[in-house]
Amino acid sequence: MTTAAQVDLLIGKRARLALAHASACVYVPVTPKPSSPLAVMVGLGNALRLAQVFGGETLQLRKEAAEKIARRNELIKKSAKLGATQRELAKRHDLTVRHIRRILGD
Repeated sequence: MTTAAQVDLLIGKRARLALAHASACVYVPVTPKPSSPLAVMVGLGNALRLAQVFGGETLQLRKEAAEKIARRNELIKKSAKLGATQRELAKRHDLTVRHIRRILGD
């Protein structure tokens, strides 16, 4: 399970997106206080739930657009392995063949 999925289960997708929008990297204190930046962003209850799982860690959260692009790129790579041509993939995903080549090169 991805970090984003775990955070969604703990505090909900809307709170995670707000958190990701505020900062790509978020420190989760072991014991959040009401004045901690995390508690201010998502509320003390959500901060405490995050601390139970991620206390003392720094979370790297992607913004939703970056998540969609990462999922699309994984789908493109899987389709290519199954035999789809670069031209087919470009047409299917409304991208250029050159961009498909860049994705497949990653």
